[in-house]
Amino acid sequence: MMILLNPEEYAKVCKCSLELATKRCTYYENLYKKYLEAVCPTCNAASDNLYYDDDGKIDEKNIVYIRCGNCKDTFSCSDARFRDWVAGGGLLDPVLDVIKYGKFSVMGFAYDDLSEEKWLQFVTESTNKLYNDDL
Repeated sequence: MMILLNPEEYAKVCKCSLELATKRCTYYENLYKKYLEAVCPTCNAASDNLYYDDDGKIDEKNIVYIRCGNCKDTFSCSDARFRDWVAGGGLLDPVLDVIKYGKFSVMGFAYDDLSEEKWLQFVTESTNKLYNDDL
């Protein structure tokens, strides 16, 4: 997580400009802040009381939901009130994923598969997508 909050380190590791790194880190930092600001709609408990749980059924369709550890209420993962909590809790940066996992990344290719120009194009397009996509 720390690299997502440090543009200089991000730029070095991800082989991109400081400007792109700053845009990416700012996006993830803001998303993480929203994650931390989430509260239980029932009892107003802080985000550290929220967690994923399931219905405990084995060999059947297992339903995952969000539970408040304070009041024990459960909520659907698609509940709009938890949008930022869900998005911020599973921070996945596709650029870091490619650097770390290569061909096994969610993108299916490695950094070395691309020319420097194609890599920068990928990072730039990915950055633009962060700010243009509705989570």
